[in-house]
Amino acid sequence: MNDSLEALQREVLDRIQQGNSEQELEQIRIDVLGRSGRVTLMLRGLREVAPEERPRQGERLNQLRRAVEASLDARLETVKQQAKAKGLAEERIDITLPGRWPARGSSHPLTLVIDEIIDIFWGMGFEVARGHPRCKSARWKRATRRFR
Repeated sequence: MNDSLEALQREVLDRIQQGNSEQELEQIRIDVLGRSGRVTLMLRGLREVAPEERPRQGERLNQLRRAVEASLDARLETVKQQAKAKGLAEERIDITLPGRWPARGSSHPLTLVIDEIIDIFWGMGFEVARGHPRCKSARWKRATRRFR
């Protein structure tokens, strides 16, 4: 039994060290420590072991379970750190580039409506005449200044 426990421990620890993703490590945890995992089945099989051997076998199985859990936790942390470092390396920002200016303001809602109306009339063939021609001439401006 001791040889099989040591072989199982070596096999499981090797699989854990070869795991490169969180999903792989979770699958290893389920295969070894899950409800129908190998260690769990061995712990359930302690009933069949002689009463004087149970404490030693139970202690060895618990040590194996703790070692597997510790190794899984350490490897999972390492995999997470590697994924984070890889993500940071891919998302590198060049701080020497100039910043982006935010868009400044927008048109007034009445201006938007007037522009839309002009577009409609323009499409129907009308022309836009802004202001009165007499109001734009210098002569008209001088004449209106006198009456004020």
